[in-house]
Amino acid sequence: MVGEPFRWQVAEIEPIKPIITEHQGHTTLCECGCCTSATLPPEALKSNFGPRLAAMIAYLAAVLHVSRRGTREFCETLLNVNIALGSVQNLLEDTSGALKPINKELKEALPEEPVINADETGWRDRWLWIFVASSFIYFQVAKSRSSKALIDVFGNVYKGILCVDRWGAYTKYHKGVFQICWAHLKRDFLGILKVGQATEANDAMLFAQTMEKLRKRLMAIWYRFKAGEISRADLIKKTRPIRNAMKRCLKQYMHSEERCVLTLANKLMKRFDDLFTFIFYEGVEPTNNLAERGIRPAVQWRKICFGNRSDNGAVLTSRLLTVTRTCWLQKRNPLEFLVEAISAYRSVKPAPSLI
Repeated sequence: MVGEPFRWQVAEIEPIKPIITEHQGHTTLCECGCCTSATLPPEALKSNFGPRLAAMIAYLAAVLHVSRRGTREFCETLLNVNIALGSVQNLLEDTSGALKPINKELKEALPEEPVINADETGWRDRWLWIFVASSFIYFQVAKSRSSKALIDVFGNVYKGILCVDRWGAYTKYHKGVFQICWAHLKRDFLGILKVGQATEANDAMLFAQTMEKLRKRLMAIWYRFKAGEISRADLIKKTRPIRNAMKRCLKQYMHSEERCVLTLANKLMKRFDDLFTFIFYEGVEPTNNLAERGIRPAVQWRKICFGNRSDNGAVLTSRLLTVTRTCWLQKRNPLEFLVEAISAYRSVKPAPSLI
């Protein structure tokens, strides 16, 4: 033998054989003439399908975006489990009940978080909101895109820092500190530049080119800070000239004859301090990418299921997304957590926590 042997591995899956547990209850006749029958275990009475199968069905829906009919075919073809379409829906509703206390715990913890990234997207005739905290993600399907949805989640006042785009519901609701998303601003600058190039408008081109150039310099310093090359104090000091240059640029174009330039310059000047919160506060990012990345799987799901028709369906959606995306954020196995939650629910035990 010369040297180490080479290795070659082949993965395979044996045909899946479901485990069917049959409970048999005997009946006895007492001397007094009364019949006494055995009782089933409480968890067995909850469903004809076990917690792991229920969790797999929830995982297929929330993470892999498989339809109800597709789930039934998966169970019958791959798992060798015959299941009716109605049973698939019943198991999902059962899972929704199991996730209720977990969802409630996260919602109650949300207002106490010091920094929240938020975003929203259409969901049939509703709106799906996402709120990303430091260690969990909370989803809410609401009938409105207004500030009423924020009051329902945070209460009348949120005391932390809200990282968002410039949608009016956020600015109407929150009277505290903001971080305005610089990724959105980049798109705004490039959009105005295209308008300027198409119409040969000097104001539009000069404004967009100046602000985009300053934005790049700002982000370059931020990335040095993130890499540990400079301290927070250095970040504040080195970005001061850029912040001052941005203020001069915005003031210069607040009365521009170009409508798009005038509008953006005035809006940014009004919320100027909110552009640079990330420079002064720990845990704040300059963009809202955390929320946008978190909501992307939900958008993909919407393109397949087209949203929810009922309130119960909307609640199921928000709970499934909250738990599975939080597991993703925490690098936990969402399937195993769903199994644990459903098992606890059926055994009438305390639900597992994601806090």
